[in-house]
Amino acid sequence: MNRLIGAFVVLGLIIAISTTGFLINTRTANSVKTKIEQSVRFADSGETDKARSTLNDAIEEWKNHIETMLLFESHGKLDEIEETINIAKSYITKDEYHLFYMECNLASTLLDHFEHLEYPNINNIL
Repeated sequence: MNRLIGAFVVLGLIIAISTTGFLINTRTANSVKTKIEQSVRFADSGETDKARSTLNDAIEEWKNHIETMLLFESHGKLDEIEETINIAKSYITKDEYHLFYMECNLASTLLDHFEHLEYPNINNIL
């Protein structure tokens, strides 16, 4: 009987940890992606200061959650996303808007892919 209770406790812990990882990763990816898209809209409308500020907010949010996300994901995916956002920041700082838009588009695509990989489905399990 004690083994059965122990097994259920372990199962509960696994479910709780998996759910926590899922929520942290998907919420952070979605929030950072939204901020990047806002930054692009600000740049489109000529408000470069707001675009830089919003992109800095996205970078700060990513940095605030990356240590927790590393518990659930490999460094490669997360570092690639962070590097892409930082490259976009360097382009907008240099007023190279065409390259800024390309990097933001790449970052949004990477964040979409990262968020999609978090959802449990047969393709992500195998």
